[in-house]
Amino acid sequence: MEEKSFTHGVTLHKDGTYALQLNIDFGYMTPDDLITLGEIAKKYGVTCCAATTAKKISLMNVKEEDVNKVWAEVDEAFGERLYYPHGKVVLCPSNDFCKFAMAGKDNRPIGKKVVDISLKHNAGKIKVGISSCPRCCAMSKTKDIGIFAMPNGWSVLVGGNAGGNAAMAQPVAEKLSDDELFALLEKIYQYFEDNRQGKERTVLTLKRLGFDHFKKNVLGE
Repeated sequence: MEEKSFTHGVTLHKDGTYALQLNIDFGYMTPDDLITLGEIAKKYGVTCCAATTAKKISLMNVKEEDVNKVWAEVDEAFGERLYYPHGKVVLCPSNDFCKFAMAGKDNRPIGKKVVDISLKHNAGKIKVGISSCPRCCAMSKTKDIGIFAMPNGWSVLVGGNAGGNAAMAQPVAEKLSDDELFALLEKIYQYFEDNRQGKERTVLTLKRLGFDHFKKNVLGE
């Protein structure tokens, strides 16, 4: 079975098994969810389930012949609660749990909309962190696109990276309503779809073309 025939993306391990990374409600799961997922993992002989930095659950050693079977059972169990963005979308605990979250700035609806926007574009691997306060517990300041809430609206950063080309994201806009945020995100994704080269990440695109080029094309400045 070739990797391209798999239902969803996977990661090949050195022993020939695969990791399936599951984004179930952006990582905020119930105890029953964990039991269901554990039963699926045990059924297919998975011996390790890892929590990732993107708040996914990774089934670490799925046999090649079982990959699509596992995806099918996971899809059946969790349905619309599974998300498959182009890249990664990370959310902080937000208003449901955190005492610092800005009132009225729930990041769950924002996260779902970001997933939808990402799927409309071929902008490469873009990691997004969405935080409901400026403490940025979703690592918004080191993501390709960082979003965080202030009392007067959403702020947006671009070009962060926590990998080999480490960089802090640069401020793009602030005091945005939800609709203004979504409109800006459409432009940002379109910019990187139009301007990236190969598998280039946002930090390298901005370094190659310059932040002024980005602002001119996205913000009209």
